[in-house]
Amino acid sequence: GALILHNAGVHAAVVAVFDEMAPDYDENRMHRALAAEVARFIGPLATHAEWDVLDVATGTGLALRALASANPETSLRMRGVDVSPAMLEVARTQLPTARFTRGGAESLPVRDDSVDLVMCVTGLHVFADAREAIAEWARVLRPDVPFRVEATCAGSRIYHSGAAAERIARAIRETVGSPASDEAEIVVRARIERDVCTISLDTSGEPLHRRGFKPE
Repeated sequence: GALILHNAGVHAAVVAVFDEMAPDYDENRMHRALAAEVARFIGPLATHAEWDVLDVATGTGLALRALASANPETSLRMRGVDVSPAMLEVARTQLPTARFTRGGAESLPVRDDSVDLVMCVTGLHVFADAREAIAEWARVLRPDVPFRVEATCAGSRIYHSGAAAERIARAIRETVGSPASDEAEIVVRARIERDVCTISLDTSGEPLHRRGFKPE
């Protein structure tokens, strides 16, 4: 995890807390379970041997290690960014094939348009400015990765799923620049029910809500 605050004193205190947590961070059952679930979720994309994967607030690199362990035959280029030197020391020891850099979530030390996949596990909710962090993801992600949109509507004023999917796809193209393709492996799913829209990103298989993933 990582926390970026504008107040230098608070920022230093938070870094110290995470440095202290580093030796035992991997012993937390929840952290290990989340890392394994992220690796399982991303699994189908791991076939892209030339992809660059960035883990923001990487901590000890647990999620990257889980991804590497679950896909030993692939050669994904992995990189992690975190504010805690002690966390990064553990990460470098445990996964020497990855590149780990100290940096903040709201000012990533990563070039524009250089990353195919961004991960962030148990970090977004503690960032000082989540919107700024997400804007950084948009900056570093390559705009040429294709996507497709699938939408379902039930009991809503928006009732035409095809039209909803087209408008969402157009918004993504105009905002991010990514091309839409019917053959894309990355699927943006929109579930519109009782005038509430739930957006999820999927890589394969049945819609997320049918596989037990429920919105919080």
